[in-house]
Amino acid sequence: MKKVSDLVGGFISRTNIHKQVQSSMIVVAANTWLEAVLPVGHTDDACAISFKDEILTIGCTNSAARTFIKDNIARCRDFVVSRVPEAQVTKISARLVSDINPHDI
Repeated sequence: MKKVSDLVGGFISRTNIHKQVQSSMIVVAANTWLEAVLPVGHTDDACAISFKDEILTIGCTNSAARTFIKDNIARCRDFVVSRVPEAQVTKISARLVSDINPHDI
């Protein structure tokens, strides 16, 4: 009898959704890093919102969070690659977002 994880892997490769699954894994890894490094009370200030064309986009609700992300891009990339070894993150973009909570995206 096959394991469920083997069946899921086979399904992913048959349906060609590997890129979408990998993108989701990268966003989740980035959000895990953000939750670990952002100060208590400021975890809602930044959130990974997308990964496309090897660019990870992080939405920030204020300029202090954006500056923090820009100062720690290498640490973020290293963490993401440690969690998703096949990730090809060539750029991390920190953007200011307004009127929304990035966690709602």
